[in-house]
Amino acid sequence: MGAENGSLRPLNDEADLRAYLEKAHDLVLKPIGTLLLDEGLITPLDLEKAVARQKSQPGLRLGTALIEQGALEEHTLSLILHKQLGVPHIRLEQFSLSEPLIRRLPAMIARTHQLLPILELPGVVVLAGSQLPAQDAYDQLRFILQKPVLVVLADRAPLLERIRLHYDPIEDHLEAEAREASVRQDDQEDQRVWQEAEFQAKQKPVVKLVDSFIREAMRARASDLHIRPRRENVELALRVDGELRTQRLFERHLLPAVVSRIKILASLNIAERRLPQDGRIALIIDERELDLRVSIMPTPYGENVVIRLLNPHSAVRTFDQIGYSPDDLQKLDELIHHESGMVLVTGPTGSGKTTTLYAMLQQISRAGLNIVTIEDPIEYHLPNMVQIQLLASQGFGFPQTLRHVLRQDPDVIMVGEIRDSETAQMAVEAALTGHLVFSTLHTTSACGAISRLLELGITPQLLKTSLLGVLAQRLVRQNCPNCRAQEKIPPLIARRLGLTDLTPFEKGLGCKVCDGYGYLGRRAVYELLEPDDEVRECFVPTLSERQLHQKAADAGMRFMLGHGLELAQQGLVSLTEVYRACA
Repeated sequence: MGAENGSLRPLNDEADLRAYLEKAHDLVLKPIGTLLLDEGLITPLDLEKAVARQKSQPGLRLGTALIEQGALEEHTLSLILHKQLGVPHIRLEQFSLSEPLIRRLPAMIARTHQLLPILELPGVVVLAGSQLPAQDAYDQLRFILQKPVLVVLADRAPLLERIRLHYDPIEDHLEAEAREASVRQDDQEDQRVWQEAEFQAKQKPVVKLVDSFIREAMRARASDLHIRPRRENVELALRVDGELRTQRLFERHLLPAVVSRIKILASLNIAERRLPQDGRIALIIDERELDLRVSIMPTPYGENVVIRLLNPHSAVRTFDQIGYSPDDLQKLDELIHHESGMVLVTGPTGSGKTTTLYAMLQQISRAGLNIVTIEDPIEYHLPNMVQIQLLASQGFGFPQTLRHVLRQDPDVIMVGEIRDSETAQMAVEAALTGHLVFSTLHTTSACGAISRLLELGITPQLLKTSLLGVLAQRLVRQNCPNCRAQEKIPPLIARRLGLTDLTPFEKGLGCKVCDGYGYLGRRAVYELLEPDDEVRECFVPTLSERQLHQKAADAGMRFMLGHGLELAQQGLVSLTEVYRACA
């Protein structure tokens, strides 16, 4: 039977492709045999014979069995397999292409991967190819086009013809000449240096040096380790308690060997020095498990390396270890034990939102409860939960993943971040249909989350019905308990905070315990919006965030600055730190 039957007929033009992509998220994956029957490409008898052959020959694929018995053509099988993956087949000859979009993909890349940009949508660039490229090609394409990419299928002959028409061979030659000219002068020397670096990276001195960097970061309780090349030397810096601190400088000639050693540990390409690379390292140091996320970025003075240190055991805190007051702890505990509804945690990047969400999930985790998380990336692995990593490079973001998760019979869903209106709408609908939903927003206050959701298109009525509460938080550095002394308050800070109480505040002066910085660890400063009926009536676009803030205050809500001042009065944090984080 022909491959043009039914829905296997190629999509004719851009309008057909747009319509297909809009509906693609709702496609239900079917077994290959069912798809073939639905399309009328085989008969039930053909399927029965192929299944019987499979049983008699373990390891034989159903499609291969059908081809061998003459019931199916190989080309048709390829189309149906791609349809099963949601990859459409297009008639490229009917598409009118955008020259500016085509020019964004270099001729060499287009020819190497045999791909042609045909359509740009808000969240993805669609390319035509005669087959799906290798996984590592997606990362390269995303970096070049600065967007996630989606590859659809086109017949090989018209595809190669369009590539030939749009990418002139002379231009290809000029591109190659330009690249050669830019690297010809120092290419041989550069290659010699990096061959030597690869050799040195495996020698004991370099192995010990990189090992010492990681141990130094662990000793200092660092969350990130930075290796930053400069004109004269290389800086090793650590982010401790949210502050980047220079630890030491080392000679530039060591940089290639150090970077190569890190690439070896992270299973990255040592020879690639002109494109960014990301990787992961699992280590056990001093009987402690470490999960390291590695990011390498080329700069004019060499490759810049940032390593995030994740300790699977010490970083995941229980609900009562974060530092909530007993009253707020009880309120939060009641919020997260609802059967359905939405709980949000807000704050800027690095404010501990994910740590708080993990603590909430651990608090409610029990046998018989199906908890599913959608994360980008998965920072820590939690027991008794299904954790899903986004595949954004393939156009599989939060809304697409959430749509599939809702078919997995979840009781509780954690959405790593609400970034767009589609994700917001689906999260609210899930909360209204019997699911308990946890998520984060990038807003500066709890009341700001209401305004943000309304801006994303959530109707006031749905928001009033679905939202259980909003926790807004920051992380403030705690005073070192070994060197606390009275803090001299600058008049500007006293005036801005409206201080009339002459209670003395304290700050750390710096000692051996805190390495002279005066701070030791961080804690959350927060505000909790638990809206009552009167406050919910204020969930309307016409009411400003300031007015909602006043309504919440009238209802007895304590705000973040108030909590910070309480901590400062107890001597736990400095008033300057409260002003920095909350004012």
